[in-house]
Amino acid sequence: MIDRPDTKDETEDRPLSGPCDVFRRLHPSLPLFGIPAGSQYAVYTPGQIFAVSEQQFHGLARIWSGGTAGPGREVVSLAERLEKAARDVEARWAGQQMLPFTPECLTVYLSNQCNADCVYCYARSSVPRRIDSVRSGDMEVSVEAVACAARLVADACARCQKPFWIVIHGGGEPTLHWGQLQEIVRHTRELAQERGIDWRSHIATNGLISEAQAAWIADQFTSVSVSHDGPPDIHNVQRPTLDGRPSLAIVERTIQTLQGRSSHFYVRTTLLPGQVGRQQEIVEYLYERLQVTSIHIEPAYPLWDQGAVGFRPSDAEGFIEHFLQARTWAGRHDVAVSFSGLRMQELHGPYCNVLRHTLHLIPGDVAGACPFTPDKNRAMEANTVVGHYDRSSDAFILDADRIEAHRRSAYHLSATCRDCPGAYHCVRGCPARCHIVEEKNDPASLFRCRVSRLLLCHEIRCAATNVR
Repeated sequence: MIDRPDTKDETEDRPLSGPCDVFRRLHPSLPLFGIPAGSQYAVYTPGQIFAVSEQQFHGLARIWSGGTAGPGREVVSLAERLEKAARDVEARWAGQQMLPFTPECLTVYLSNQCNADCVYCYARSSVPRRIDSVRSGDMEVSVEAVACAARLVADACARCQKPFWIVIHGGGEPTLHWGQLQEIVRHTRELAQERGIDWRSHIATNGLISEAQAAWIADQFTSVSVSHDGPPDIHNVQRPTLDGRPSLAIVERTIQTLQGRSSHFYVRTTLLPGQVGRQQEIVEYLYERLQVTSIHIEPAYPLWDQGAVGFRPSDAEGFIEHFLQARTWAGRHDVAVSFSGLRMQELHGPYCNVLRHTLHLIPGDVAGACPFTPDKNRAMEANTVVGHYDRSSDAFILDADRIEAHRRSAYHLSATCRDCPGAYHCVRGCPARCHIVEEKNDPASLFRCRVSRLLLCHEIRCAATNVR
């Protein structure tokens, strides 16, 4: 919701100008923040932006600072309205924390085996990578565990009459397990049908698949994402095949097969620091060569347990500047460009599966709270195992106490975060900072946190002045 006077309507993202992360906290306890926006001010509470005059802004500041100057009945009424909006946000946030963990989505990492050797892969330490060297056990998810977990999720979805979601992702390439993938699709469709609920699905692939596989995926899955990092000199260097060959031609053949067949298809592009300034070029390449109209740009993840990939907090301004340039160009061509670290349309925290009511099944037949621990061994090291498949009873057993502890840690807002207007819809440094295992690391010192704050500032200013 945006309350503002009628102003001019433009279509372009304006360049960053002035200090774009300087917010003023207006209320001593409620999430109400102010920032200059053109000739006026924006007052922000998560999910709502109010454009106010300079006089109104200073009147609000006097009310909430306990000043004695009378701001007038109009400003008092505005203050009451803003306070109600802020209290509603806090109530929704508290309500989310009170909800019991109810898995409504099943995410499956079939294995960490892959036919690509991406330089920034978060599962690179999970070896062996070659499909022909796989042994059973902790390197794969069993068919029985998937079936059991799917029943648990389908039953939960049926009780609340929500659609059953199956997401096939992974530290590896899921299509390497082609027979198992087809069986999962067939089995979960049947489960949903038996319970009278809708079946929805997503798969993330590196695109190194055959044309027949791409056609089947497009026909079967609700949505599909393919990883493509842009022009050949970027993509082939960052995403070679496992044996070191260029992968671009195969990936682009896959995208061409998916185009026009998949109901919802997008490209995920991963950036390393050296490519930050080439974001518009990447978007232009994907659109002009492949007619891609939905692009998700993501800086490479620096994982808390593996060290940084190379982004520093000081890189945030450059990333946002070029991201906005790319988005402006994309907007002129009806291309959607997005970034997952800040989602203003929803209240959310870190990427934790337990916050998103997702049962995340990983190799070793365990459920992980973190999407970045790609197998049982890594999840045990990080203390993020929250359930397991018990073969003797053919039951999937969730650890309710551990799930609740993880949820409390992930929902907790530090003093620094409470003073940030993006606290209620920002990943708060995840995955560079794990809110479960690293309580002392202040997210404000991290690249992704600063990116989110800069982007939030830009979006608030644009919305308050009706300018994109």
